[in-house]
Amino acid sequence: MPTPSSHSATHLSSEPKDFLRLVDEIEDAAGGETLRGSGREDCLRSFVEFPRAFATVVHRAIDQASPPPDGSPIGLLVWKVRHGEVQKTERARIRAAEIEDIPL
Repeated sequence: MPTPSSHSATHLSSEPKDFLRLVDEIEDAAGGETLRGSGREDCLRSFVEFPRAFATVVHRAIDQASPPPDGSPIGLLVWKVRHGEVQKTERARIRAAEIEDIPL
């Protein structure tokens, strides 16, 4: 089993540790496929903007993707990020907090 951040070791060390942990989770679920290129950049931007919502979307992608080799949790994550799922998840979290009067 890979050690934490082993998949991500070639990427910028300036990436937040929590982001790297989520990347490791989804890469492990993808059978070792790596999150790279513009998809990784888009994911990092989403993480920086909405870390809690991004983590939720990562876990949904892992749960919803078909198992490799037919499906790819990484491909599904990138699709969700590019189609605004992180922002939608954050808005839903804020609405729920307002209804429940919970501190954000």
